[in-house]
Amino acid sequence: TGPDRLGVDASGNADGTVTPFNSTFDGGSFSNLTQPGGGIAIDALQWTIMNQAQFRKFPSHNSALFNFVVDTDGTNGELAGVRWYELRQNGDGQPWTIYQEGTYTAPDGRHAWNASLIMDAQGNIGMGYTSMSGPSTPTTVRVGSYYTGQMASASGTGVMDVEEGVIMEGDANIPGLRYGDYSKIDIDPSNDKKFWFVNELMQNGRKNVCGVFQLAPNTNNDVGIVSIDAPDSGDLSAAETVTVTVFNFGQNDATGFNVTYQTDGGAIISEAFPGTLASGASTQFTFSTPADLSTEGQTYAISACTDYVLDEDTTNDCFDTNIT
Repeated sequence: TGPDRLGVDASGNADGTVTPFNSTFDGGSFSNLTQPGGGIAIDALQWTIMNQAQFRKFPSHNSALFNFVVDTDGTNGELAGVRWYELRQNGDGQPWTIYQEGTYTAPDGRHAWNASLIMDAQGNIGMGYTSMSGPSTPTTVRVGSYYTGQMASASGTGVMDVEEGVIMEGDANIPGLRYGDYSKIDIDPSNDKKFWFVNELMQNGRKNVCGVFQLAPNTNNDVGIVSIDAPDSGDLSAAETVTVTVFNFGQNDATGFNVTYQTDGGAIISEAFPGTLASGASTQFTFSTPADLSTEGQTYAISACTDYVLDEDTTNDCFDTNIT
């Protein structure tokens, strides 16, 4: 069972609380995860930070990402999942704190382990990993290479919000206990967006496979609303402040655009966004014009959007919510 605290500073004091975890499989042996069809149980690579802890500097902070395998089955059974962390510091030489933690489990009750994570220029997290059938998986899935990730707009949630993708499925079981020495993800220096992930599987024999995927859009100019932060449902008035979060999906910094909101399809309130929003950055915007939400028991449909003449992808401009 893992510790309930993570991170020790120079004085020996823990600097962050984490969710308890179980990182032990079969008492520490090298034979753990049973392959489908009665195949040999292969190594879960327990008690080890996977290749590798990745560090990245941003204008407002530094980030470090790392992961290790945990047993997510609360019984005597085994279901491998990926416990991952992002640590942050506000600047060089500043204390590190746990910004987010998460436990990723693969769909359909499959095992997920042997992962590797890195960030792109926008702060999107790409994660490659190994997966295969778990004890309750309804179909036979051999050891294969997969990916998921977290968009920067979901940063801090501890959730990989990108739908799982398949890099390559395996066609046979690994022939021995030893598995997974050669797994690593890197970022493509040509655009700082593409993720390259190397992993091991069986495909007409034992192979290393390299897959490439990208989460960031190929747009230079692209802003949108990712949440409506206020007001919330409750005791509302005729002059409610509306606050939204604006995200810059594009490669270029954005300036000179408007932010809008509309209630129940009524008049569009449009106000200028002040200053510049850096590429990959998000910020809250509060409208100076309030909303009338004073009818008791009524559910209001609020839609907030960006209005940017240079925008290359208008599909992510708006965010809608209902408030009662």
